[in-house]
Amino acid sequence: MTASSNAASLSKTMAKPIYELQKVMHLTIGNHYKT
Repeated sequence: MTASSNAASLSKTMAKPIYELQKVMHLTIGNHYKT
């Protein structure tokens, strides 16, 4: 396993939790400004 492919798989692994976190943050901020 090369360093670059290792980094690529790591970024793929990190992408989903970051996406989920952004989604939750967006909903939280959206609800905050709505009320």
